[in-house]
Amino acid sequence: MGDLRFDSDGDEFTRSPSQDAGRDFTGMLITWGLVSNRQQAEAVMIGLAIMIAVIAFFVYRSTAV
Repeated sequence: MGDLRFDSDGDEFTRSPSQDAGRDFTGMLITWGLVSNRQQAEAVMIGLAIMIAVIAFFVYRSTAV
């Protein structure tokens, strides 16, 4: 039992960048060419979320009597 040895890179539980590129919305924005990296994609998604919240607020205010 003392001679048991594991040969691994140490990053066995992380996905490689090639597998991770298109799995989420940030990867889709990158593959579509809208942004060049994940940081920009996250900023775009935050901007979209804020814009949707503002639009929802104005729609709610205009329909509430």
